[in-house]
Amino acid sequence: MPKDTFIGFFTPEDGSTVGVGMEVLPPLQPGHTNKDAVAAGLTVTASPSVPVAAKWNGNQDIYIRPQEYWAAGTKVTLSLT
Repeated sequence: MPKDTFIGFFTPEDGSTVGVGMEVLPPLQPGHTNKDAVAAGLTVTASPSVPVAAKWNGNQDIYIRPQEYWAAGTKVTLSLT
């Protein structure tokens, strides 16, 4: 595997309907050390648009959500680059 890659399984799954408090949670493969690079490669967008922020829990979990709850019916998209 190339040095600058990671493996992740993303929650919620594509097409899921979840509650307004659900975070986008891509648990990452243990061992990565460059949080800035990982965060730079993740883009979360929402429709209707709302600012989101990421919070790390250790080196493995990054939680992405708006400051408040998602509005009911919001479509959230996670993109990886």
